[in-house]
Amino acid sequence: MLRASTTSLVLPASLPTLLIRNAIMRHFASTILHTLGIAVLLLASQVLATDPLHFIDTSFENASPLDWEVLDDGTVRIDLIYDHERDSPNRAAGHWHFRVDAEPGSELTLLLNHFSNVWNGRSALACSDATIGFISPDGKKWQSIETEFIKDAGQLRFTVTIPPSGSLWVARLPPYRISDLNRLLNDIAEHPLVEITPIGETVQQRPLEIVRIGREDAPNRVFVRARAHPWEPGGNWVVEGTMRHLLKTHDDQSASYLDRYCVYIMPMANKDGVAMGPRRYTARGLPGSHESPGITASQKNVVPRRGNRSNVPQFGNAGRRLAVAFRHRRRDSRAECKLDRRTAVTTLCRTLDDLRPTALRSAGRLF
Repeated sequence: MLRASTTSLVLPASLPTLLIRNAIMRHFASTILHTLGIAVLLLASQVLATDPLHFIDTSFENASPLDWEVLDDGTVRIDLIYDHERDSPNRAAGHWHFRVDAEPGSELTLLLNHFSNVWNGRSALACSDATIGFISPDGKKWQSIETEFIKDAGQLRFTVTIPPSGSLWVARLPPYRISDLNRLLNDIAEHPLVEITPIGETVQQRPLEIVRIGREDAPNRVFVRARAHPWEPGGNWVVEGTMRHLLKTHDDQSASYLDRYCVYIMPMANKDGVAMGPRRYTARGLPGSHESPGITASQKNVVPRRGNRSNVPQFGNAGRRLAVAFRHRRRDSRAECKLDRRTAVTTLCRTLDDLRPTALRSAGRLF
Protein backbone atom coordinates (compact mmCIF):
# COMPACT_ATOMS: atom_id res chain seq x y z
CA MET A 1 0.00 0.00 0.00
CA LEU A 2 1.28 3.40 -0.92
CA ARG A 3 1.37 6.01 1.80
CA ALA A 4 1.56 9.73 1.19
CA SER A 5 4.27 11.26 3.24
CA THR A 6 4.80 14.95 4.06
CA THR A 7 7.99 16.64 4.99
CA SER A 8 7.82 19.58 7.33
CA LEU A 9 10.44 22.33 7.25
CA VAL A 10 11.49 23.37 10.63
CA LEU A 11 12.56 27.04 10.76
CA PRO A 12 14.82 28.34 13.44
CA ALA A 13 13.00 30.41 15.98
CA SER A 14 15.26 33.42 15.24
CA LEU A 15 14.55 33.59 11.43
CA PRO A 16 11.41 35.78 11.57
CA THR A 17 13.28 38.25 13.69
CA LEU A 18 16.18 38.23 11.22
CA LEU A 19 13.87 38.86 8.27
CA ILE A 20 12.17 41.74 10.01
CA ARG A 21 15.53 43.19 10.96
CA ASN A 22 16.80 43.00 7.33
CA ALA A 23 13.63 44.67 6.02
CA ILE A 24 14.03 47.49 8.51
CA MET A 25 17.67 47.96 7.53
CA ARG A 26 16.82 48.01 3.81
CA HIS A 27 14.09 50.60 4.41
CA PHE A 28 16.44 52.67 6.57
CA ALA A 29 19.19 52.55 3.91
CA SER A 30 16.73 53.51 1.17
CA THR A 31 15.52 56.44 3.24
CA ILE A 32 19.07 57.65 3.79
CA LEU A 33 19.96 57.38 0.10
CA HIS A 34 16.76 59.14 -0.89
CA THR A 35 17.48 61.93 1.56
CA LEU A 36 21.05 62.25 0.35
CA GLY A 37 19.82 62.37 -3.27
CA ILE A 38 17.44 65.21 -2.47
CA ALA A 39 20.24 67.05 -0.70
CA VAL A 40 22.56 66.65 -3.70
CA LEU A 41 19.86 67.91 -6.07
CA LEU A 42 19.16 70.90 -3.83
CA LEU A 43 22.88 71.70 -3.65
CA ALA A 44 23.22 71.42 -7.44
CA SER A 45 20.23 73.67 -7.98
CA GLN A 46 21.73 76.24 -5.62
CA VAL A 47 25.02 76.14 -7.53
CA LEU A 48 23.20 76.58 -10.84
CA ALA A 49 21.12 79.39 -9.40
CA THR A 50 24.26 81.33 -8.46
CA ASP A 51 25.72 81.02 -11.98
CA PRO A 52 24.03 83.58 -14.26
CA LEU A 53 25.47 82.12 -17.47
CA HIS A 54 23.22 79.70 -19.37
CA PHE A 55 25.06 79.14 -22.64
CA ILE A 56 27.51 80.54 -25.20
CA ASP A 57 25.70 80.13 -28.52
CA THR A 58 27.55 79.76 -31.84
CA SER A 59 24.76 78.09 -33.84
CA PHE A 60 23.84 81.11 -35.97
CA GLU A 61 25.14 82.53 -39.26
CA ASN A 62 28.74 83.75 -39.20
CA ALA A 63 29.35 82.69 -35.59
CA SER A 64 32.96 81.92 -34.66
CA PRO A 65 34.18 78.43 -33.74
CA LEU A 66 35.24 78.49 -30.08
CA ASP A 67 35.31 76.67 -26.75
CA TRP A 68 34.33 78.12 -23.39
CA GLU A 69 34.57 77.40 -19.66
CA VAL A 70 33.41 79.07 -16.45
CA LEU A 71 36.41 79.55 -14.13
CA ASP A 72 36.32 79.28 -10.34
CA ASP A 73 35.97 83.05 -9.91
CA GLY A 74 32.98 83.19 -12.30
CA THR A 75 34.97 84.54 -15.26
CA VAL A 76 33.92 83.03 -18.58
CA ARG A 77 36.99 82.06 -20.59
CA ILE A 78 36.45 82.03 -24.34
CA ASP A 79 39.01 79.96 -26.26
CA LEU A 80 39.12 80.93 -29.92
CA ILE A 81 39.81 78.10 -32.37
CA TYR A 82 42.83 78.65 -34.61
CA ASP A 83 42.39 78.54 -38.37
CA HIS A 84 45.33 76.69 -39.96
CA GLU A 85 46.88 77.20 -43.37
CA ARG A 86 47.46 74.19 -45.60
CA ASP A 87 51.09 72.92 -45.86
CA SER A 88 52.26 75.65 -43.51
CA PRO A 89 52.84 76.32 -39.79
CA ASN A 90 50.71 79.45 -40.13
CA ARG A 91 47.64 79.75 -37.96
CA ALA A 92 45.30 82.61 -37.20
CA ALA A 93 42.63 83.63 -34.69
CA GLY A 94 41.68 87.19 -33.96
CA HIS A 95 38.00 87.59 -34.66
CA TRP A 96 35.07 86.56 -32.51
CA HIS A 97 31.31 86.49 -32.96
CA PHE A 98 29.05 84.69 -30.47
CA ARG A 99 25.95 85.16 -28.33
CA VAL A 100 25.84 85.09 -24.55
CA ASP A 101 22.63 83.71 -23.01
CA ALA A 102 22.41 84.57 -19.30
CA GLU A 103 20.20 86.01 -16.59
CA PRO A 104 18.84 89.46 -17.58
CA GLY A 105 20.69 92.26 -15.80
CA SER A 106 23.60 90.07 -14.76
CA GLU A 107 27.21 91.11 -15.29
CA LEU A 108 29.69 88.71 -16.81
CA THR A 109 33.43 89.04 -17.21
CA LEU A 110 34.65 87.51 -20.46
CA LEU A 111 38.27 86.46 -20.95
CA LEU A 112 39.22 85.92 -24.60
CA ASN A 113 42.07 83.50 -25.17
CA HIS A 114 44.19 82.14 -28.07
CA PHE A 115 45.60 85.14 -29.91
CA SER A 116 49.05 83.65 -30.49
CA ASN A 117 49.07 83.65 -34.28
CA VAL A 118 51.83 82.35 -36.54
CA TRP A 119 52.64 84.08 -39.83
CA ASN A 120 55.49 82.88 -42.03
CA GLY A 121 56.89 80.93 -39.10
CA ARG A 122 56.87 83.92 -36.73
CA SER A 123 54.65 84.20 -33.67
CA ALA A 124 52.70 87.38 -33.07
CA LEU A 125 49.76 88.40 -30.90
CA ALA A 126 46.57 89.30 -32.75
CA CYS A 127 45.49 91.76 -30.04
CA SER A 128 46.89 94.80 -28.28
CA ASP A 129 45.91 97.60 -25.92
CA ALA A 130 44.21 99.27 -28.92
CA THR A 131 41.86 96.33 -29.60
CA ILE A 132 38.19 97.05 -29.08
CA GLY A 133 35.06 94.90 -29.32
CA PHE A 134 31.38 95.37 -30.09
CA ILE A 135 28.17 94.26 -28.38
CA SER A 136 24.56 94.21 -29.54
CA PRO A 137 21.23 93.38 -27.86
CA ASP A 138 19.76 92.09 -31.13
CA GLY A 139 22.67 91.30 -33.48
CA LYS A 140 21.85 94.41 -35.57
CA LYS A 141 22.60 97.57 -33.59
CA TRP A 142 26.17 97.52 -32.35
CA GLN A 143 28.02 99.52 -29.71
CA SER A 144 31.78 99.57 -29.22
CA ILE A 145 33.34 98.56 -25.90
CA GLU A 146 36.85 98.84 -24.54
CA THR A 147 38.88 95.80 -23.59
CA GLU A 148 41.67 95.20 -21.09
CA PHE A 149 44.79 93.81 -22.74
CA ILE A 150 46.62 91.26 -20.58
CA LYS A 151 49.99 91.35 -22.27
CA ASP A 152 51.79 88.57 -20.41
CA ALA A 153 49.02 86.06 -21.12
CA GLY A 154 48.10 87.44 -24.53
CA GLN A 155 44.43 87.76 -23.55
CA LEU A 156 41.61 90.30 -23.64
CA ARG A 157 39.20 90.87 -20.76
CA PHE A 158 36.00 92.92 -20.58
CA THR A 159 32.72 92.96 -18.66
CA VAL A 160 29.26 92.97 -20.21
CA THR A 161 25.75 93.48 -18.84
CA ILE A 162 23.04 91.17 -20.15
CA PRO A 163 19.99 93.05 -21.54
CA PRO A 164 16.37 92.28 -20.52
CA SER A 165 16.03 89.80 -23.40
CA GLY A 166 18.62 87.55 -21.74
CA SER A 167 20.84 87.49 -24.85
CA LEU A 168 23.81 89.62 -25.89
CA TRP A 169 25.75 89.35 -29.16
CA VAL A 170 29.51 89.91 -28.90
CA ALA A 171 31.84 90.48 -31.87
CA ARG A 172 35.23 91.83 -32.83
CA LEU A 173 33.60 94.11 -35.41
CA PRO A 174 29.99 94.58 -36.55
CA PRO A 175 29.60 91.45 -38.69
CA TYR A 176 28.76 91.52 -42.37
CA ARG A 177 27.14 88.23 -43.34
CA ILE A 178 26.16 86.57 -46.60
CA SER A 179 22.55 87.48 -45.80
CA ASP A 180 23.62 91.15 -45.60
CA LEU A 181 25.19 90.89 -49.05
CA ASN A 182 22.08 89.21 -50.46
CA ARG A 183 19.94 92.01 -49.06
CA LEU A 184 22.18 94.59 -50.74
CA LEU A 185 22.10 92.80 -54.09
CA ASN A 186 18.31 92.53 -53.95
CA ASP A 187 18.06 96.25 -53.19
CA ILE A 188 20.13 97.38 -56.16
CA ALA A 189 19.47 94.61 -58.72
CA GLU A 190 16.79 96.57 -60.63
CA HIS A 191 18.76 99.81 -60.89
CA PRO A 192 19.50 100.71 -64.54
CA LEU A 193 23.19 101.32 -63.74
CA VAL A 194 23.66 97.93 -62.05
CA GLU A 195 24.48 94.57 -63.57
CA ILE A 196 25.10 91.47 -61.44
CA THR A 197 27.01 88.72 -63.27
CA PRO A 198 27.57 85.20 -61.84
CA ILE A 199 31.21 84.17 -62.27
CA GLY A 200 31.46 80.79 -60.55
CA GLU A 201 31.14 79.06 -57.20
CA THR A 202 33.15 78.62 -54.03
CA VAL A 203 34.57 75.29 -52.90
CA GLN A 204 31.34 74.68 -50.99
CA GLN A 205 29.28 75.72 -54.02
CA ARG A 206 28.16 79.14 -52.93
CA PRO A 207 27.57 81.50 -55.88
CA LEU A 208 30.12 84.20 -56.65
CA GLU A 209 29.33 87.35 -58.58
CA ILE A 210 30.76 90.61 -59.91
CA VAL A 211 28.62 93.73 -59.67
CA ARG A 212 28.97 96.47 -62.27
CA ILE A 213 28.10 99.95 -61.05
CA GLY A 214 27.93 102.48 -63.89
CA ARG A 215 27.76 102.55 -67.67
CA GLU A 216 29.56 99.84 -69.61
CA ASP A 217 30.91 102.46 -72.06
CA ALA A 218 32.42 104.68 -69.36
CA PRO A 219 35.88 106.02 -70.29
CA ASN A 220 37.56 104.32 -67.30
CA ARG A 221 37.02 101.13 -65.35
CA VAL A 222 38.01 100.02 -61.86
CA PHE A 223 37.94 96.52 -60.35
CA VAL A 224 37.54 96.16 -56.58
CA ARG A 225 37.63 92.89 -54.63
CA ALA A 226 36.45 92.66 -51.02
CA ARG A 227 36.44 90.10 -48.22
CA ALA A 228 39.17 87.75 -49.35
CA HIS A 229 39.80 87.45 -45.60
CA PRO A 230 36.47 86.63 -43.90
CA TRP A 231 37.55 88.09 -40.56
CA GLU A 232 37.74 91.59 -42.09
CA PRO A 233 34.09 92.70 -42.41
CA GLY A 234 35.13 96.36 -42.63
CA GLY A 235 35.83 95.94 -46.34
CA ASN A 236 32.26 94.82 -46.97
CA TRP A 237 30.79 97.80 -45.12
CA VAL A 238 32.91 100.15 -47.23
CA VAL A 239 31.96 98.36 -50.47
CA GLU A 240 28.24 98.55 -49.66
CA GLY A 241 28.57 102.23 -48.79
CA THR A 242 30.47 102.85 -52.03
CA MET A 243 27.81 101.14 -54.14
CA ARG A 244 24.96 103.04 -52.53
CA HIS A 245 26.85 106.35 -52.67
CA LEU A 246 27.66 105.98 -56.36
CA LEU A 247 24.06 105.14 -57.22
CA LYS A 248 22.65 107.87 -54.99
CA THR A 249 24.78 110.63 -56.55
CA HIS A 250 24.68 109.55 -60.20
CA ASP A 251 22.03 112.21 -61.03
CA ASP A 252 24.00 114.98 -59.37
CA GLN A 253 26.15 116.51 -62.13
CA SER A 254 28.50 118.09 -59.60
CA ALA A 255 29.24 114.73 -57.96
CA SER A 256 28.51 112.16 -60.64
CA TYR A 257 31.52 109.90 -60.43
CA LEU A 258 29.90 107.48 -62.86
CA ASP A 259 30.30 109.97 -65.73
CA ARG A 260 34.03 109.26 -65.58
CA TYR A 261 34.36 105.62 -64.61
CA CYS A 262 32.57 102.31 -64.19
CA VAL A 263 33.26 100.14 -61.12
CA TYR A 264 33.32 96.34 -61.16
CA ILE A 265 33.09 94.93 -57.64
CA MET A 266 33.54 91.42 -56.37
CA PRO A 267 31.79 92.02 -53.04
CA MET A 268 32.64 88.84 -51.12
CA ALA A 269 35.47 86.65 -52.40
CA ASN A 270 35.56 84.12 -49.54
CA LYS A 271 31.94 83.30 -48.81
CA ASP A 272 32.79 79.89 -47.35
CA GLY A 273 34.94 81.46 -44.67
CA VAL A 274 32.26 84.04 -43.88
CA ALA A 275 29.65 81.29 -43.52
CA MET A 276 31.86 79.19 -41.23
CA GLY A 277 32.69 82.13 -38.99
CA PRO A 278 35.29 84.86 -39.38
CA ARG A 279 38.35 82.94 -40.53
CA ARG A 280 41.67 83.75 -42.17
CA TYR A 281 41.78 80.97 -44.76
CA THR A 282 39.42 79.25 -47.18
CA ALA A 283 37.59 75.97 -46.63
CA ARG A 284 40.65 74.16 -48.07
CA GLY A 285 43.13 75.99 -45.85
CA LEU A 286 44.43 78.44 -48.47
CA PRO A 287 44.71 82.22 -48.24
CA GLY A 288 41.62 83.87 -49.71
CA SER A 289 43.70 85.77 -52.24
CA HIS A 290 45.21 82.50 -53.56
CA GLU A 291 42.04 80.48 -54.12
CA SER A 292 39.30 81.85 -56.34
CA PRO A 293 37.99 78.90 -58.37
CA GLY A 294 36.57 79.90 -61.74
CA ILE A 295 37.14 83.60 -61.21
CA THR A 296 40.24 84.42 -63.20
CA ALA A 297 38.90 83.30 -66.58
CA SER A 298 35.43 84.70 -65.97
CA GLN A 299 36.76 88.02 -64.76
CA LYS A 300 38.37 88.68 -68.14
CA ASN A 301 34.97 88.39 -69.78
CA VAL A 302 33.13 90.47 -67.19
CA VAL A 303 35.58 93.38 -66.88
CA PRO A 304 36.27 94.77 -70.39
CA ARG A 305 39.82 95.40 -71.57
CA ARG A 306 41.07 97.42 -74.52
CA GLY A 307 43.74 95.93 -76.76
CA ASN A 308 46.80 94.61 -74.96
CA ARG A 309 46.62 97.28 -72.26
CA SER A 310 44.06 97.14 -69.52
CA ASN A 311 42.54 100.39 -68.32
CA VAL A 312 41.22 98.57 -65.25
CA PRO A 313 43.12 99.62 -62.11
CA GLN A 314 42.71 96.75 -59.67
CA PHE A 315 42.37 97.23 -55.95
CA GLY A 316 42.68 94.45 -53.39
CA ASN A 317 40.62 94.18 -50.22
CA ALA A 318 38.49 97.26 -50.61
CA GLY A 319 38.54 99.54 -47.64
CA ARG A 320 40.76 97.29 -45.51
CA ARG A 321 43.33 99.97 -44.81
CA LEU A 322 40.89 102.84 -45.20
CA ALA A 323 38.89 101.25 -42.39
CA VAL A 324 41.88 100.91 -40.05
CA ALA A 325 40.73 103.88 -37.99
CA PHE A 326 37.27 102.36 -37.73
CA ARG A 327 38.69 99.01 -36.67
CA HIS A 328 41.06 100.20 -33.98
CA ARG A 329 39.80 103.50 -32.55
CA ARG A 330 38.48 103.26 -29.03
CA ARG A 331 35.01 104.77 -29.25
CA ASP A 332 31.75 104.24 -27.42
CA SER A 333 29.63 106.04 -30.01
CA ARG A 334 28.19 104.05 -32.89
CA ALA A 335 27.68 107.32 -34.74
CA GLU A 336 31.44 107.94 -34.77
CA CYS A 337 31.99 104.45 -36.18
CA LYS A 338 29.49 105.28 -38.91
CA LEU A 339 31.37 108.50 -39.58
CA ASP A 340 34.57 106.53 -40.10
CA ARG A 341 32.76 104.38 -42.67
CA ARG A 342 31.42 107.43 -44.48
CA THR A 343 34.91 108.94 -44.56
CA ALA A 344 36.30 105.74 -46.07
CA VAL A 345 33.56 105.65 -48.73
CA THR A 346 34.05 109.30 -49.67
CA THR A 347 37.82 108.87 -49.86
CA LEU A 348 37.41 105.82 -52.09
CA CYS A 349 35.05 107.60 -54.48
CA ARG A 350 37.23 110.70 -54.70
CA THR A 351 40.30 108.56 -55.28
CA LEU A 352 38.61 106.76 -58.15
CA ASP A 353 37.47 110.08 -59.60
CA ASP A 354 41.05 111.08 -60.41
CA LEU A 355 42.40 108.31 -62.62
CA ARG A 356 45.72 109.84 -63.64
CA PRO A 357 48.60 107.31 -63.40
CA THR A 358 50.30 109.10 -60.50
CA ALA A 359 47.03 109.27 -58.59
CA LEU A 360 46.38 105.59 -59.23
CA ARG A 361 49.76 104.59 -57.86
CA SER A 362 49.06 106.66 -54.77
CA ALA A 363 45.55 105.27 -54.43
CA GLY A 364 46.81 101.72 -54.77
CA ARG A 365 48.76 102.15 -51.57
CA LEU A 366 45.56 102.95 -49.67
CA PHE A 367 44.20 99.42 -50.02
